[in-house]
Amino acid sequence: MNNLLVLLMVLLLAFASPLYSGFQPLNTQTSMDLYDMCFTDANTGYAVGHWGTVIKTTNGGDSWFLLETNVSNVFHSVYFLNQQTGWAVGGNGGIIKTTNAGINWLFHYLSESNFFSVYFLNAQTGWAIGRFSECLKSTDGGANWFSQVIPLMSGGLESIIFNNGKGYIGANQSLTNLFTTTNEGVNWVNNKIGPGVGNTSIYDISFADFFGIAVGVDSNSTSPAPLIFITTDNGSSWDEKIIPNKKAVFYGVDICPINTNIIYCVGQYQFDPIHGNRGLIMYSTNKGIIWLEESWSTDSTVFEDVKITPNAVYIAGAKGLILKSELPVGITPVGSVVPKAYVLSQNYPNPFNPITNIEFSIPKNGIVRLVVFDIMGREVTTLVNQALTAGRYKIDFNGSNLSSGTYFYKLSSGDYSVVKKLVLMK
Repeated sequence: MNNLLVLLMVLLLAFASPLYSGFQPLNTQTSMDLYDMCFTDANTGYAVGHWGTVIKTTNGGDSWFLLETNVSNVFHSVYFLNQQTGWAVGGNGGIIKTTNAGINWLFHYLSESNFFSVYFLNAQTGWAIGRFSECLKSTDGGANWFSQVIPLMSGGLESIIFNNGKGYIGANQSLTNLFTTTNEGVNWVNNKIGPGVGNTSIYDISFADFFGIAVGVDSNSTSPAPLIFITTDNGSSWDEKIIPNKKAVFYGVDICPINTNIIYCVGQYQFDPIHGNRGLIMYSTNKGIIWLEESWSTDSTVFEDVKITPNAVYIAGAKGLILKSELPVGITPVGSVVPKAYVLSQNYPNPFNPITNIEFSIPKNGIVRLVVFDIMGREVTTLVNQALTAGRYKIDFNGSNLSSGTYFYKLSSGDYSVVKKLVLMK
């Protein structure tokens, strides 16, 4: 009977199409495009967007409510220094500030600028950056601002972050796409990273101690190519990670605060022959060595930002969309011996609650997919969807967001595929 059930599932999964992934949409109370998020703890977060939209959650995204700002500016960036004090910046030179966790907001600046990012080192010292190499600094908590010189030839300034005594600004389609400072912005130095001359953009940067990720797009080629740069020495040197066969751009990146092996990048396919212009989600569970794409079907044309808390991953995008998922666990190579055959081991433990381990072996390099399906053949999540070198691997599957029941996991690579059954008991 069990063999017959597995055979029927093999036939069903051969024709099954993905229906949903680990990410689920949240009720944000808005249909406005959302551009940035900030979390002050695992439960409390803010998101900002079009037409003065600022929303807040106090229960990990289960519910959101609108905050009144009394302005209609588009907001591109939000940053909270602590539980009470935060800033948001955006179009028409708009800079607003709250000192009571978003209950009230005060306008502190208005100009012709269009700001894309805001960051504060402490309660007094902060920056707002944006279009036409605009870089403003405040030394009184945002009440007053003065300009700093950024030697930018063209384009705009997209993101700003400080880490271990050093500041970074990512720039858009300029001869220099990265600027750094070691003296709190008294001087900003050109530090271009990546290939070519011009037309490479850095849209977002994330750090965890001396480990950092910068993402963007290379527009030098005939089609856009997503950029990922990795540093392990606080930005003294950067290594490019190639993401092949994707016409896309990355707009957001974040490193998990409790497990720096976990990284998420989000953005958008651009005129891709298969995916069109839909949103793109990619993640790594081994510090950027291997990148996997999260399967997600949505009419949202762009994912703008990603934030990782100790409990979950949040992604914001067009039309008021915020997605939430549990943290992934990760894929790990096992040993150095090249196996002689494809093998998919039975998960252990089985039954399990809520985490189980799956091991598999591949005898040659190739694209590997490891997918979990429910009893109806609908895709629950994609654990692996990436080119892997020949070897033995293990991966943990977290079923905490699933109901008890029977599931199936399918390994496929080249002409090989096999299906096994697992049981979740809560």
